[in-house]
Amino acid sequence: MIPGASAMYTRKIMRPRVVPIVLLALLAALPAGAMEDPARALDLIKPSRQRLAKDFKVSSLDGGTLRLSELRGKVVFLNLWATWCGPCKEEMPAMERLWRRYKANGLIVVALYGARAVPATFIIDRSGNLFAFALGPREWDSKAAAPFFDALLGPDKPRG
Repeated sequence: MIPGASAMYTRKIMRPRVVPIVLLALLAALPAGAMEDPARALDLIKPSRQRLAKDFKVSSLDGGTLRLSELRGKVVFLNLWATWCGPCKEEMPAMERLWRRYKANGLIVVALYGARAVPATFIIDRSGNLFAFALGPREWDSKAAAPFFDALLGPDKPRG
């Protein structure tokens, strides 16, 4: 308390100074990148304008046909890779762990073999729009990836 001032006056004057100091201390305690855009933390590229991902058709493992348009309502993690690509093979286990973590939330992982520039990953949102893409390998199951996929597949998002 300031000598000669009433208790009420002291509280009103001192409180505004305490709040910014407390906020600064809390912000300093946050992990690096916590306030950053989750896509940026993964070094993902976001298209400058929203557009529908081009539909394609490929043979599925069960002998049927898979069309991208049939996956609307789900978030699609489309990865292009090749057997001769070392970084592609390195990121496969992380992709598997990512799928296991988020499959109940509507994540579909499609890995297509035979691409020329690899690895390349395209994230397609529930509406079928290209949401983000990555050129080169990523640690898809890392702490940096979790906020990105949590936001994209969160509990308030429809499952499709």
